[in-house]
Amino acid sequence: TKQKPYLLGSGIVKPASLTISKRSEEQEQTSYIRWAALYPFIFKHLFAIPNGGKRGKYEAYRLKLQGVKAGVSDLLLALPLHGYAGLFIEMKSEAGRASALQLEFLETMHKAGYAGDVVKGCSGAIQLTLDYILNHKGAQEAGLRAVLDERGRIQRAILPIAGGG
Repeated sequence: TKQKPYLLGSGIVKPASLTISKRSEEQEQTSYIRWAALYPFIFKHLFAIPNGGKRGKYEAYRLKLQGVKAGVSDLLLALPLHGYAGLFIEMKSEAGRASALQLEFLETMHKAGYAGDVVKGCSGAIQLTLDYILNHKGAQEAGLRAVLDERGRIQRAILPIAGGG
């Protein structure tokens, strides 16, 4: 896949055991949230944007009046780092594809100062999150990277300590 110019890779090791076929987008996102909950520094800045799902016409109309928009990414890591205002994550199952509206939203947010990308499954979301957190000059100069165990837990990485600023 083509690397986004605003998300430089950090050499993150992606554990194969996190890539499970035939899991729904909902299952993948739930697994990612459970992983993020292991790291308070990440979890306290992460939230879902529940724009998807099937709704009746009246409910869809009511939510549209309240600001729900098609194409908005599934998750936001509201953590400004190294020149970005935050990280939008568009979660997809291994078989899923982003819509034109979702890609347009990510491009609009990039122009507004956010990083973001479409990911395949929980392991893709973990990799994108760690790329975002570790993508700063000091980490790159030191050659730092995140190494995950078979359960997706960070074994070695530089992450700010929760509550430490």
